Amino acid sequence: MKKRNVPVHLYPFTGNQKTVAKDMTGVRFGEIVAVRKGCMPYWWCRCDHGHELLRDMRSVRGSTKRGIRVLCQHTECAVRRAKERAATRATTSTATEAT
Repeated sequence: MKKRNVPVHLYPFTGNQKTVAKDMTGVRFGEIVAVRKGCMPYWWCRCDHGHELLRDMRSVRGSTKRGIRVLCQHTECAVRRAKERAATRATTSTATEAT
């Protein structure tokens, strides 16, 4: 078979390279924990509040490398975080007013 002149970045798997999926089961990323593998590169994850969601592990691992906290995207979790932030702001504002 004759090799074509294809730039390497357009033909990423040359030679005997193999992609091996790393087992991420049980690994915690911020609020979520990888539970089981879905279709590559997606994994089923469970948040701290029990919701299951399908996440792309490439973006999750990239977020943690950049120091970004990984959050659950479930609506109930987002509302809970908003209420917690509001309560924190209220307590800090009353603490500063008291001093």
